[in-house]
Amino acid sequence: MEKEDSKKIKKELATKQMKVSGVAHLNHVGKRLSARQTGPDCSCLRFKCFTTINENLRQTLLTQFNSMTSKDEQDAHLVGLIAMSAPERRRPRKILAESSSEAASGPNTNMMKAFSNSATYSYKIRADGDEYPVCFKAFLSIFGVTRARVRRLQQHLLLYGKSPHDMRGKHNNRPKKTPNHVLKLIESHISSFKARQSHYSRRKNPDRLYLPEMLSVKTMYKMFLNKYRIKISYKEYWSVFNTSFNIKFGLPRSDTCTICDRLMSQQNLCSNLEERRKIETERNIHLCRADKFYEIKRKCKLKAQQGLIMCLSFDYMQNLPLPHIQSSEVFFASQLWYYVFGVHDLATNDATIFVYDETTGKKGQNDVTSLLLQYFNKTDVTKDDLVLFSDGCPGQNKNYVMVRFLYALVHIFKVFKTITYYFPIRGHSRLPNDQYFSLIEAKKRKNMAEVQSDWDRLILEAREKPSPFNLVKVPQSNFFNMSEALKPYFLSNSKPPMKIKGVRVIRISADKDYIQCKSNYTGGWDTIQIRNRKKLPSNLTLSPLYEGEIQIKPQKLAFLRNLAKCLQNPGNVRYYTSLQSGQEESTSSGSGEVELDSDDNSSGAED
Repeated sequence: MEKEDSKKIKKELATKQMKVSGVAHLNHVGKRLSARQTGPDCSCLRFKCFTTINENLRQTLLTQFNSMTSKDEQDAHLVGLIAMSAPERRRPRKILAESSSEAASGPNTNMMKAFSNSATYSYKIRADGDEYPVCFKAFLSIFGVTRARVRRLQQHLLLYGKSPHDMRGKHNNRPKKTPNHVLKLIESHISSFKARQSHYSRRKNPDRLYLPEMLSVKTMYKMFLNKYRIKISYKEYWSVFNTSFNIKFGLPRSDTCTICDRLMSQQNLCSNLEERRKIETERNIHLCRADKFYEIKRKCKLKAQQGLIMCLSFDYMQNLPLPHIQSSEVFFASQLWYYVFGVHDLATNDATIFVYDETTGKKGQNDVTSLLLQYFNKTDVTKDDLVLFSDGCPGQNKNYVMVRFLYALVHIFKVFKTITYYFPIRGHSRLPNDQYFSLIEAKKRKNMAEVQSDWDRLILEAREKPSPFNLVKVPQSNFFNMSEALKPYFLSNSKPPMKIKGVRVIRISADKDYIQCKSNYTGGWDTIQIRNRKKLPSNLTLSPLYEGEIQIKPQKLAFLRNLAKCLQNPGNVRYYTSLQSGQEESTSSGSGEVELDSDDNSSGAED
């Protein structure tokens, strides 16, 4: 039902746009209307219109006219080509009255003097900076418009001196029009749902928000009816949702490649064969660069399986919500996030999953480096060379804190002799972690989770082969302020300055006090000095990153405690009542704006 209503609304809008564009279409009653095209030759002897304006020029003028975005724009263009002047000579014309009036009034009274025209109109065509006079019939033929449309423009030009505005559907004589207070109520209802932003594609579409995949416009419409008891149609609710908001359902498409999308769009729109080949060549080069990352990953995986190196990939999964229950209250409330950080060993396919909630830690650069340090402390490291793969999220992975941490692993902790760190091309960053994250997502769609232990159980059940997940509960004491601990031993600005945004490969070696980097996967290395003159310590003193439990905003805490009333297991309510609240922060959501969950699934956009 929802799909049928949505298709009907989209069809009406599409029909109106097709009419403006002059393409063949079915009107609202299902009648087939042909495409707008140039009419017949006017056979004009005075201007010789179709001789002066050849076929190619006529087709160009029609194409330009059809490419205009609205009927108002087309009407303004036509009015600009019509010149109006007073008649130089008037002739009285006899108009016969109706036969019934003639019989009643007599032969003298049924005759009256009138003037058939109040103005004289001339027409012209603009092309290549020149103007060509044309006759009325040629004017209609060139633009493929009807006589009635031009007459209406003439009348409006005579009365008001300008082109008319399209007033279809804009009159105030609509008794069934939805009142403004109801429209505002619909906007307020849609705004009450907790949305989240995209992770990597935030730069491409910064205003796009996402609602949970279990929601739909139809579900939201039914919730609105149950809450307010107002009789409105689904079409009205859908129209507000579609025109006043920029919302999609489900998971954001985080790995979309802007370059691929742009080149594909240019290639589809380009009609010149040579230009299409250039665009296709550029796209193939871009894809070859992206494939180079996967080729390097395959080679490193083979070396790791041969026991030559240690090869890891790491990433955060999309946050898991607590509680994850089938209740309509969930859609209006902020939930507690359960963070999932995965480290994948490419040699053995073993996956270590670190989990903690937002009261324990966050997802910043210090958190990521602390989790990696915990992984190396609990893992029996037997290889001298380490190769890392991750996406280029600057708030987590691709930053100076991470570079300094890897430098410390080699020169202070002396865990490895060399570390090579690869970043993929944005949009082509699928890692092995994504494969087993999808297994957890499958469990999420079919099960509910009221507390952390429920998620832990589902994560452990998500994979059996080649081996179950190694689940690690992270205490807050394992998060360290890596940034402050390493800051005294490194330059504030590297020499030469390193633009880390464009770096694709970083290498740190025990026999070099500098680091090496590349902006491409091939070619020579650039040498970057990041160390100052201060001697490195034999052991690094790390201070705790957090002092006590991270408090939750009062408004969010109120939502969580309200959701706790919907839990099936009464014993789980205690978990939410024990959460601590932070200081009150003012939050407001205006009309037409969805309240954004500040603790969404991202900490920065991938470069």
